[in-house]
Amino acid sequence: MCDGTAGRQPSNHKCFISGRLSGPGRRRSVSHRDCQYGRERDCSRQWLSQAAVQDVTFGGLSATGFSRVGDTEIHASHPALLAGSHSVQLIGSSGPLPFAATLVVIDPPNYHPATLNYPAPPQEVRALLYDAERQALLVAVSFANRTGNQILRYQFANGSWSPTPTSVVVSDLRDIALSLDGAKVLALADASLTLVDPASLTFGTVTNFAFLQPGFEFFKNLVIANDGFAFVTTGLNGSGLTEPYLYSTSNPGFTSLAANDSSLFLDQATPGVSEDGSLVAIAQSDNPPVFKYVASSSVLSPTSVAIRQIQQNIAQVIPALNRSGTRIVLNGNANLNGTDATSLYDGSFMGLGGITSEPNFPTTQALAIKPDGTRAYTFDSSLKVRTFDLTQSPSGGLFPEVLPGTPANPGAGPPARMKISPDGGTLFIAAGTAIVILPAP
Repeated sequence: MCDGTAGRQPSNHKCFISGRLSGPGRRRSVSHRDCQYGRERDCSRQWLSQAAVQDVTFGGLSATGFSRVGDTEIHASHPALLAGSHSVQLIGSSGPLPFAATLVVIDPPNYHPATLNYPAPPQEVRALLYDAERQALLVAVSFANRTGNQILRYQFANGSWSPTPTSVVVSDLRDIALSLDGAKVLALADASLTLVDPASLTFGTVTNFAFLQPGFEFFKNLVIANDGFAFVTTGLNGSGLTEPYLYSTSNPGFTSLAANDSSLFLDQATPGVSEDGSLVAIAQSDNPPVFKYVASSSVLSPTSVAIRQIQQNIAQVIPALNRSGTRIVLNGNANLNGTDATSLYDGSFMGLGGITSEPNFPTTQALAIKPDGTRAYTFDSSLKVRTFDLTQSPSGGLFPEVLPGTPANPGAGPPARMKISPDGGTLFIAAGTAIVILPAP
């Protein structure tokens, strides 16, 4: 994934070329959350050896530097690039290797503050996506009659957002995520996953799943890792632990991550993912600890962070990770009677300091972090966005709040959803009645 702001890129911007063993070969992709995401193609494992790959080029321009991280990943720094499409090639001793990917560089957006109302008030906002390439917002909403759950899509064009969204009904919709190549939206329902075109909202492949207890177990949330899989959590209409799954983005289907290990079952878990897809943080409801899924090894494991999200007012606060997964913001409490707290961790889930803590702050409902990890944002029950400087040392255990809270009224939560644009310049907040767009303080 490219690490840096969108648009005309400085020479120190990086792309991570990564993949996962799939049958006889390995799948590689170059992806860019600021730009376009790469197209996948099977290729031989030996292509990513340090000797086999002698250069990485972007539109014919050589990388300013690259290194092989492992058998499945290369990090490359690309030179300054103009907005537009740039072919990505791996160069061997005899010329280009049979690899195909495209990097699409886009200029940073210049959005003015705006409020986008929903056509009808939903019962709950399930998810919010920002499609940087197409300058569109997609929000998943649910209703009392869940067969009418929808994806709403708002398009930015000619200097303004369309006030009327296009939409598609996805029965029993639970969550949505954008594939790393930007080519499809993954729409997760109670017992299925549907591939949806991110522009037209037309349906593609539908993958159904048969739970052992239909109507009792269901798919809950998903995020996209950079190993070719979506990480999918499950829930129950009741209490108890359930299996997490992987969904293959190249060969649609679900595989249990805990079929032979009950210690990997999770409790109504809510995942968040780094922008480069390398790390997933998974907060549980009533059963600490927080778990992590590392894409380079496709391994799920517990961390030392013993917090939970059992209280209704903090349920489903999605973990926020910076682009490279080196800074992680988590919200929860240490015990059933504990106070709600938001804290910062490093990529190894070691605590770095607090961000908010009750009763000094209103209840946090959504989190975001700048792609470079320098600032964290909370949206809370006072309907304000608060900004915290993560480059300063904590004072009294908390990182300093650098600005007064910025009013934002997307309607009542929880849940609420907040996203930040890949250049770090714009925040998007969705809750009960609308999406609010405002410059990131």
